[in-house]
Amino acid sequence: MSMRTLPRSWIVAGAIALLQTGGAYAATAAPGRPVAGRPCPDFVLEDVSYFRSPRAALADFRGRWLILDFWTRRCPSCIAGFAKMNRLQQQFGEDIQFMLVGRREAEYATDISKVYERYRDKMQLQLASAYSTDLFVSWQVTAVPYLLIIDPQGVVRAVTDGRDMTEEKLQALLEGGNPAFFYNENIPFDPSRLLLEEGNGGTADDLLYRSILARWRGGRQYLPTAVRVDPEADDTRFQAAGLLLRWLYNYAYFGQPMWRFEDPLYGRVWQRPLLEIADPSAFDYDFVNLTGLYSYSVTVPPGKGDQQHLMNIMQRDLRDGFGYEVAVQSRQMPYWRLTATETARSGLKTRGPVGETVQDFVGFSFHDVPVGKVLAAIQGYHQDEPPFIDETGIVGNIDLTIEVVMTDFAAVRQALRVHGLQLEPAAQPMTVLVITDPQPASSRLPAGGRPDQSDRATAIDELSRRYPCQSWTRCSNSAPNCAVISPASSIE
Repeated sequence: MSMRTLPRSWIVAGAIALLQTGGAYAATAAPGRPVAGRPCPDFVLEDVSYFRSPRAALADFRGRWLILDFWTRRCPSCIAGFAKMNRLQQQFGEDIQFMLVGRREAEYATDISKVYERYRDKMQLQLASAYSTDLFVSWQVTAVPYLLIIDPQGVVRAVTDGRDMTEEKLQALLEGGNPAFFYNENIPFDPSRLLLEEGNGGTADDLLYRSILARWRGGRQYLPTAVRVDPEADDTRFQAAGLLLRWLYNYAYFGQPMWRFEDPLYGRVWQRPLLEIADPSAFDYDFVNLTGLYSYSVTVPPGKGDQQHLMNIMQRDLRDGFGYEVAVQSRQMPYWRLTATETARSGLKTRGPVGETVQDFVGFSFHDVPVGKVLAAIQGYHQDEPPFIDETGIVGNIDLTIEVVMTDFAAVRQALRVHGLQLEPAAQPMTVLVITDPQPASSRLPAGGRPDQSDRATAIDELSRRYPCQSWTRCSNSAPNCAVISPASSIE
């Protein structure tokens, strides 16, 4: 068969031929186009073969089921379906009338009716056949196979491509049932709009999997404490809104946006990604002008809502959305260690739950509490500081009262010092998220990350940047802490 180009372009996608008749693909039912559940538009077929009349109109089929099967000469699946339609015609006889409707195209030397005759003889078909161009155009038949199932009252019961046209479904129709067919024109689809948006292509109940990363322009800020959904729930969805980009990365790699003193990650995992990128502006944010803020949503099938699976999806989305390389490494990072004098270890020991526990902006009075309670109170006012870690060696609970403006960090340290407690800057290995620009494979670092000495230098640089008034000392490889404050230059 000649493969000349049609004036109206077509393509074969899978087993379906799509015909573009000029303009955008019809996404919704056009006026006069058949729609399931509505009366079929009137039609007249003037060129009919193997039927009781060479002319047929909709009214001629009243009281009888009718199936119109639209096809073109270049649709292999249409032609392959002739045998099935022929078999069904023979099986249902007078109960259902099958009618092939071929597209007549003047540009071909051989008329489509002669093409059908060759197939009819070869396949021994007994199907009625009609030929039309006008009906293809007026009904905007843009893809074939295209089958209309019309009931005895002239109502379109289904629009399908024939792949699920079975004896059982046709029998169900004859018995008053309403079986579902593959294609449903009552569910329009406009490819220029998002899938499922306002019913485009289906409803929200049809959603199986989707992830969305979007800019946040205000509204309710919503920060779940962790990436978590009920894996047994029908709606396995995780969503967050009004996020800093670093919070998104923390969700993706550690399962939560931030962590406080009581959290198991505190002091073990560094809160902020280390940005080793040429342009870190993507991580800048402004809550006044609402820039650098994001929202994220992911929905997965039921049973797939475990935390690690969701985090893996988020990691992929961040990589695709921003392009950065990400590695989880161990680095020497700064922290505040709380130490105690011998006098403090004994003098602060609790006398029991006597007195009222008070905690506010101008200090606290704790009775019979662990040392961690004190550090948690301080951390609550200084969340941007490196972690606070208890190295006092105090066993058991303590009593402690200080009066100080809690937002004044230097004053808090001084108040603690009065009671024999020292907050000293130090450094220790922590898990960190390192974000880098994409690098050629040949220039990437080994899996272990930077050399050990570079880790120490990074920790010193971080401490020096944050606390320029301090003097820092680089220690030997055997030292447990690679950076300690030099007593001679202490601001104390």
